[in-house]
Amino acid sequence: AWLNSNPDFLKGLHVIARCDPLQKFRIVSALKKARELVAVTGDGVNDVPALKAADIGIAMGERGSQSAKEVASIVLADDNFRTIVNAIKEGRQLFRNLELSFKYLFLIHMPFILTAALIPLFGYPLLYLPVHIVWLELIIHPSALFAFQQLAPVTDQPTYSRKVFFSRRDQIAILLVGFAMTAVLGFSFVSGLNRGLGVAHARTIAMVVLTFWSAGIVTVFSKFKTQASIWITAGTVVSTVILVQIQSFANILKLTPLHLIDGITVGAWVLVSLILLMTVRK
Repeated sequence: AWLNSNPDFLKGLHVIARCDPLQKFRIVSALKKARELVAVTGDGVNDVPALKAADIGIAMGERGSQSAKEVASIVLADDNFRTIVNAIKEGRQLFRNLELSFKYLFLIHMPFILTAALIPLFGYPLLYLPVHIVWLELIIHPSALFAFQQLAPVTDQPTYSRKVFFSRRDQIAILLVGFAMTAVLGFSFVSGLNRGLGVAHARTIAMVVLTFWSAGIVTVFSKFKTQASIWITAGTVVSTVILVQIQSFANILKLTPLHLIDGITVGAWVLVSLILLMTVRK
């Protein structure tokens, strides 16, 4: 009971020696009650209660008892504690890569799906034709799969436990930027129609905004630290310019080449959105 009411006492200790099984169990329970993520290593029967109670129980595979192996979440084949440290590093980096991939998917799909649904509801023509959806998905999925892989380990990652995939700040940032980009994308299409540019021209502006937005997110999140992120960003931008500005390709995609002023407008909208993204991520 005293341990449960004074978890900070345990956090200030580095070594606790000569504990019996019940004391180990109480220490683990107190740390968990203090919302800590607890890992326990052990090899004997006396470690079983703590291994069972821990968030992650790690048993020794070579010299560990059968009962310890049965209740543990992980069995360490080589009995080397350095393996645990390396596994934690790799796990944190994998978590970070997945986190960036899902942030990218939310930030790109929110404006994509919302504009596809809302613009026709307000009486305007369809923003995306089937060929455009195929084109966008050919950009989105490779970016999410490869752009954020093989990033170098982040040395300033927090060491506290993460029991949710996105923090509250991340959730607010994704919603804020996602809705802002939805407004930008919808405005670029509707304003083009109101200026009498025609459906194909207005649709082209919106499509280029969305593809450049995809490249911008990859740039902000990866900071070009991997070869894959460089190639994906460059490929997205170059392929967009080629498919839009060359008339034969534009005809296939039901688009039209843009003028210089259109390119400047697209660049300005995407740049403002990226500045907002970088601001809310700080």
